[in-house]
Amino acid sequence: TRLEFVTSSYGKQGKPGFRARVNSETRQKLQVITGSIIQDQTILALDLNYQTGQNMWLSKLNYSGKIAENQSALNNYGSESSLFKVHELTANLEWTAMNSTRLGIALENRERKVEYNQLATEAWESYRPYVEHIFRFSANQKVSTMLKYSQVADLHLNQTYREGYLVLDYNLRIKRRGKLDQKIMMSNVQADVNGIPYSIFSGRQPGDNWKYSLTGRYTFSSRFQLSTNYSIQKRGSGKAEQYLRIEGRTHF
Repeated sequence: TRLEFVTSSYGKQGKPGFRARVNSETRQKLQVITGSIIQDQTILALDLNYQTGQNMWLSKLNYSGKIAENQSALNNYGSESSLFKVHELTANLEWTAMNSTRLGIALENRERKVEYNQLATEAWESYRPYVEHIFRFSANQKVSTMLKYSQVADLHLNQTYREGYLVLDYNLRIKRRGKLDQKIMMSNVQADVNGIPYSIFSGRQPGDNWKYSLTGRYTFSSRFQLSTNYSIQKRGSGKAEQYLRIEGRTHF
């Protein structure tokens, strides 16, 4: 189910406007033989967007909220349940036609219980303020950088984790035929444990973390396209990991 309210001026340059969206979704998975529900998922989301009508300085204010709840049961292993809540506030600042900044803060809460694996139990809360700046060299080339701080309270282990996070992203579009994206990420995670659940920092672990990724795609003709994906990363005290994929597609 989706409900949306939009003023007639929203999306028009130089005019204030407002948009609100509410999304509700329910999914169920049934076992054919017994007719019992083995998975029940509910998602509720709310988005509020206000544009000030100013081309410079404060241009937009946004709120985004989401609640996702999942219940599942496996006959051979037991039950699993999870609950995730997130609230995010952002403000868009326009400095020039080529420079813009986004300020934001995200508040998150996650709970997970797994009957067949007690080590997978999670319960944590976090707040993550961040600032992102975008510089556009042209319509086809831009650089964005994000600086974020995260503090997470692990309610299950009674621990506190902190992370300083920096990312630099370069995007280039090549005459509607291709694109080249490069990203450099660096972070430092402070924690008194050796391992942190993947969902807290997207797999980043205590200590220094970094990642470089390169993604490219080019269409030579209507019948041939070449794409490349390369990344190298290091998580905490672990070894560096590399990934390379080159793919060519042709049509006959």
